[in-house]
Amino acid sequence: MTKRKPRFRVVVEPLNSFVTPEDITQLFQPLDIRSVTMTQRETRNSATVALNNARDVDMACLRDATFFGGHKLTDHPYQHASPSPPKSDADSEQEDAPELKNLYVLNLPLHVTTVQLEQLFEEFGPVQHCVILSMLDGEARRRGFVDMDTAQHAHQALSCLQGKVWFGYPLEISYARVQRSTGPFAEQNTSRTIFIKGLLPAATIDADDVKVLVSPYATVERVEYPPMPSDTATFQVTVTLRSPEDARAVYTALHNTNLHGQQLEVVPSL
Repeated sequence: MTKRKPRFRVVVEPLNSFVTPEDITQLFQPLDIRSVTMTQRETRNSATVALNNARDVDMACLRDATFFGGHKLTDHPYQHASPSPPKSDADSEQEDAPELKNLYVLNLPLHVTTVQLEQLFEEFGPVQHCVILSMLDGEARRRGFVDMDTAQHAHQALSCLQGKVWFGYPLEISYARVQRSTGPFAEQNTSRTIFIKGLLPAATIDADDVKVLVSPYATVERVEYPPMPSDTATFQVTVTLRSPEDARAVYTALHNTNLHGQQLEVVPSL
């Protein structure tokens, strides 16, 4: 029998539409927050905050009745609607994303190859596409995407490999999904053309390099690569994607990330 990991979560509501996960993280400092998931509804918004232990849940609920963003907050422990047996993280992920088959894999060993990653996931079904990103995340962790042939096989892989120690690295796996965006890529923005700023001429030498950077997150239709002045420290490219949703996906994945020591900026073409 597999011992299931307890889930320590609180739900914060109601929230204004402009509140971001960073705002919620700041609200609950100095608690150790694992993740913040924003949920948008027609009547009111909420945030689900994942914490590390029961004490942090109790401390978080002390924020109940705090005024934040013009609203009096209600903080309560996350509960399932019915008293069913505890579910694994993978089971709950599957409920939220029954048709998704693309997986986001975090904390990959630094030396493994795409072939090795694909072989790991092939134990659970055919792999349609597999990529390891060249950029590390903000905590210097290696990451990649694995697209399985069916949602069922993706769920099986997530369930069995979540937390698996692979070459000394515990894997963190979730469904690759695009969160709703605020700011320049809010859902009412219909632009599918973006500018990517902060690229280094010595590291991104042609349009193919730009496609390698963007393709894990979206379908690239065209890259406009500019003539390069010799005295340019960084430059920007114009990328046309298949849809506004693709533009939001690239913004979510690449905006404010570090590439070759430079911070990238992704903005829409107005």
